[in-house]
Amino acid sequence: MLRNSQIPMKTCSLCRKSSEAEGIALVYFGDWMQKKEVLVHYYCLLLSTHLPQRGEDHSGILGFLLRDIRQEISLAKNRKCKYCFEFSANIQCCKCKEYFHITCGHTSKCLFEFVAEFKSYCHTCLPNDKFQMELFARRPPQPTEMCLICAQAMGVNLRGCIYAKCCGNGYAHSKCMKIYALSAGYYLTCIWCKDKRFREDVKYQGVFVPDREANWEKEKGAYVELYRSHKRCDMEVCNCPKGRDYINAKKWQLIICKFCGAFGAHNPACIPGFEDCKEKIKEFKCDVCSLTEQTVHHKTISAVAVHDLLDTSLYVTKECTNAEAGSVINTVLSQSLSTNNTSNDSTASQDTIIDVNLLKRNNCVINNNKCANDGENIQIAASIYTLTQSPQVSQNLGVPEKAAVDLLPEETAADSDDSAIADLLVEQFLEIFETKD
Repeated sequence: MLRNSQIPMKTCSLCRKSSEAEGIALVYFGDWMQKKEVLVHYYCLLLSTHLPQRGEDHSGILGFLLRDIRQEISLAKNRKCKYCFEFSANIQCCKCKEYFHITCGHTSKCLFEFVAEFKSYCHTCLPNDKFQMELFARRPPQPTEMCLICAQAMGVNLRGCIYAKCCGNGYAHSKCMKIYALSAGYYLTCIWCKDKRFREDVKYQGVFVPDREANWEKEKGAYVELYRSHKRCDMEVCNCPKGRDYINAKKWQLIICKFCGAFGAHNPACIPGFEDCKEKIKEFKCDVCSLTEQTVHHKTISAVAVHDLLDTSLYVTKECTNAEAGSVINTVLSQSLSTNNTSNDSTASQDTIIDVNLLKRNNCVINNNKCANDGENIQIAASIYTLTQSPQVSQNLGVPEKAAVDLLPEETAADSDDSAIADLLVEQFLEIFETKD
């Protein structure tokens, strides 16, 4: 990719690679996402092998919690890229297990799958697609063959072309398809046969398809017909002697529902309660919209800084089955809830240190130090029965009894196995620390 010297550059906090802040770079690396001090390529988040997505679209950066991102940034500093030999490699080949950067992956013809677990393959471990091999053998792309999107010659780069598994009728440049998919969103279909399965197939060929409306649906004038003036009084009782369709600039002027725009009334002569009013009302809501407004529960949206606003239309879900991927909490609890008398597991990250000490089968203490926000040491005790029944626990660990907080109700302890206990501990722990980001 040729760089435009006039476009400013940004550096990703995750892969530590710089790319253009706008233009074609966004097609390859995704939009720039920023929250607080974290600035990342969106595709770096999706493709980072050991970075789980544990939130909803409004949590962290489109579902990726800031504490998980910071942890991955810290861990990636020790991983070296197989191509440029620099550190902060965050993507692992699912076959050979070697690491590389997203920028190096594109220049080295690696494959990134934008679906399910978001697997990545280095150039030597590319998967063998039986359909692709048969298609290339039966009808290989010719250098002079035209890309249906840009109408330019395909060239000789077989790795840089997209094919249709639904029909096999042609090829398109990978770059062209990526741009088209970003624009089409939900409406992406096969450009040769219009098959809807094409939308899922291209995700396995390295094409990111956002779950959102097509860009052309949002263009100015796309729904110009909806802006045509409504010219009829739709009230149940119309008081105009000349009928519902009569409109003039004086007494029989029309006002439209501010919400739906599809319901009109003579203003004010036909609006209940305002029939004899000499001045016209400035705002009108039809009965249906008024009822809807009263029944809808609006969520409270907390104020955020301008640079914290994210395009949630790009949100997609990422499956995670890698044992190394996931929160430190899940890993620690699953290893610690055993029948041993005492065990220790400590995992350090840039902002948080979490120590889990198993005291006996049903007692563990979670000690969180160096809180990212207030700098205070927070000590949370999680006990099946309560720490008051094991005073030696608090004494040995230096945890005051006042700092002990029971995360599990006593009545659930007797009937819970270790797996259920671990799940509930993690759930309660995350709820408490969610606000710390």
